[in-house]
Amino acid sequence: MPIRQTDILQDISPRINPDVNPYVAKMTAALTDGSIPVLQGSALGGCKGNWRATFDRLHAMRGRTPSGEKRPLIVEIGCHLGLTLNEMAGNHPEADFIGMDITFKRVVTAAERSARQGHRNVATILGNARGMDAIFADGEVDGFVIFFPDPWMKRAQSKHRLVDGEFATLLSRKLAPGAFVWMKTDQEGYWKDAREAFLQAGFKPTEPVDFFAGRIYESTFERRFRLQGLSAHGGHMRKPAAQAN
Repeated sequence: MPIRQTDILQDISPRINPDVNPYVAKMTAALTDGSIPVLQGSALGGCKGNWRATFDRLHAMRGRTPSGEKRPLIVEIGCHLGLTLNEMAGNHPEADFIGMDITFKRVVTAAERSARQGHRNVATILGNARGMDAIFADGEVDGFVIFFPDPWMKRAQSKHRLVDGEFATLLSRKLAPGAFVWMKTDQEGYWKDAREAFLQAGFKPTEPVDFFAGRIYESTFERRFRLQGLSAHGGHMRKPAAQAN
């Protein structure tokens, strides 16, 4: 069941029968025993402005030693089952990665994948990204990755799209000066509208950011479209270094 509510600190699990959705039981167990690095609802309380400490806590049982260093924080909005999220985390152990999505199955599976692969720099969150103000401080994030969000292809449905002017402004607030957004979609019209929203929010177009060292990350959905001979649309946008949070 997709989570549509924007109150990201509200507990969802008690309202869902774990016999109907087994991922609810996995989520509940993980919040208690720390078996996988997944968070939702009230467990996200206190994370805002404290994500470095949160990662140390989540991964302490798997051998991560707190270093006190400031690590880049990259957030993938719509992490699906965690393939791209964990690929990025594996290539960049010097950074911390958060995957957000709106179904129990996706965030639990992504967290299970990170634990299985031994990553100590991944956490997943169940929640609607529009509610991220409750869990990220202004200027706390170093990059947002948004690959193939729900396209809402009919023009009358475009009001339901995640990336609009209000959301672009929210992302700008949460990003550190000089930080980036990397978006890709299968809908050319969506990217044109999103790009305009980013520009209006003060972002500047940029070449692929140095952080990813030229690596090309491809989501599950992009791979499917590529195999059908279809192209992705998107690009990198950067918050100016001089822009205030």
